[in-house]
Amino acid sequence: VLLSLLSSLAFTLFCYMKAGILTDTALNDVYGAISAVVADASAKANDLVGNTLLQLDDANETISFSLPPVNASSLPETFTTSLEYTTEFKYAAYGATGFTVLLLLLIFSLFERIGRAIEIF
Repeated sequence: VLLSLLSSLAFTLFCYMKAGILTDTALNDVYGAISAVVADASAKANDLVGNTLLQLDDANETISFSLPPVNASSLPETFTTSLEYTTEFKYAAYGATGFTVLLLLLIFSLFERIGRAIEIF
């Protein structure tokens, strides 16, 4: 379930990048927000889990994640804006956004049933 959602989200972001709607500036804004969430989650994981469960050697050792900023020149040619098919990628991005939203609604509406199915195994 999670893999299908991540695949749909990745395809949607890819289409937005190829259409030129999601530029490297906007990508850095999104990336910065994700980086802040990951940093906050790693801090909470260090507080909640503690060194004993993680079996860290040093009592002061912690887990940390850092995400470097993204610039357009560091991205492969595949992720640059398409010059020939910009309109097609724009429509594909809008369609993929609709599909991703429907998939999210489906997952949230079936969340309880998915949990019960997992408990059976």
